[in-house]
Amino acid sequence: MSLDNNSEAVTVRCPVDVTSIADCWYEESAAMNPREESIAVVCCTVNLCTTPRGSPVGLESGKVPNSAISISSRYNYKLGKPKARLNSPSAWVPKDDDEDPWLQIKFNSAYVITAILTQGRADSPDQWVTSYIVSSSMDGASWTHYQDINTNTVKVYTGNYDPNSFVVHTIFKPIECRFFRIYPKTANNVHRSLRLELTGYGPLNDLIGG
Repeated sequence: MSLDNNSEAVTVRCPVDVTSIADCWYEESAAMNPREESIAVVCCTVNLCTTPRGSPVGLESGKVPNSAISISSRYNYKLGKPKARLNSPSAWVPKDDDEDPWLQIKFNSAYVITAILTQGRADSPDQWVTSYIVSSSMDGASWTHYQDINTNTVKVYTGNYDPNSFVVHTIFKPIECRFFRIYPKTANNVHRSLRLELTGYGPLNDLIGG
């Protein structure tokens, strides 16, 4: 991969057992930008990179099984993790007294997450999350909150504004992880009701093996 005159590669990261430099991940620093923002670029064949954000990881489709989803709590048995999938008929709703609710997705091998899609609760006219943060881990024990590149503080994403519209946030510096968590922080009312999908590239082992 060649870099243009206004950029320089500051880091090259290759997945385990990679055999071609084309399968590595590059982090670039835009030298002409006074803020020196960083971006991550994946090098892959056209048939793998079918869209700028990659492909859905499979929450909506069911490719991600319920066993790979964990939650900190649920309001009741009808509003548990199966309802957290994008376009489900309801939503995941944590308990009202859960002070730091989260939903976690575990991948069998590393994924690169490039965007987050959220919705509110389909069967309620006034329940949706208005802000959230995310974190990631490779081992499920050590977690890193995603940082705002301009302030070096935890990035707070704007959530939804109604129950059913999609709000999509592209992750400026894509996240490589095996575990991904989303933490709803504020909501339109007391119920932090959430449905979501993630997009990205992976599992990385499959991309390398293919």
